[in-house]
Amino acid sequence: MRLEDLIRDEHSVSPEEILAREEAQEKLYESVAQLPGSVRESFVLFCLEGFNSDEGAMITGKDSAQVLEEVERAGLRFHQKMDDVLGRNRNRES
Repeated sequence: MRLEDLIRDEHSVSPEEILAREEAQEKLYESVAQLPGSVRESFVLFCLEGFNSDEGAMITGKDSAQVLEEVERAGLRFHQKMDDVLGRNRNRES
């Protein structure tokens, strides 16, 4: 046995943290899947794939402002969903 085997690496991730990240990622994918098609397309291009609004506009055939508006709409839906989830979790903890 080595000392490294006994002392937790401060950069390591606990199983609970891994599970929490996986659950959050699953919720994100579920939320993205529930977005209307046009909004989903803009959100994925801008937020997940890293295109800027001008590039997203060229890909989708929309104007840049519309891409940003749809990304904002998606963000608002995510915030509402997270508020709902966090509210439910707070109620369970009470």
